[in-house]
Amino acid sequence: MDTKDYIILALALVVLVLIIVLIIVASKAKNSSNVKVKDGVRFTGDKKTNDQVTYYEKDVILEKNKEYIVEKNSYLIPGKYIILSSDGATKFNVRVAGIVKEFEHGQQIVLSIGETVTAVSNQVILR
Repeated sequence: MDTKDYIILALALVVLVLIIVLIIVASKAKNSSNVKVKDGVRFTGDKKTNDQVTYYEKDVILEKNKEYIVEKNSYLIPGKYIILSSDGATKFNVRVAGIVKEFEHGQQIVLSIGETVTAVSNQVILR
């Protein structure tokens, strides 16, 4: 192989990489076309289903009627969270430290060590 063959091979590889990148970008654009932002919260969904909150990697998902204890180095750590309904409900009930309270979608909550938290009415996301 001489230098001309190496140049053709390098150009072919560059073209192949560009085609792969274009396919990936096009597929991501297609998947994100149904994303809506309401009050700073990303929702996905289509006409057939209700809007669903888009999950992020560090979101804490509280399953309905499952009790979580706030502890250091556990699933639910102490801190300030924004509480979101995963099914698009505007108001929902959560039991914090044994007391059931009604929260609104996007409301802030502060959790301290030793508190118990339970999603009562539906699945909840802490962000």
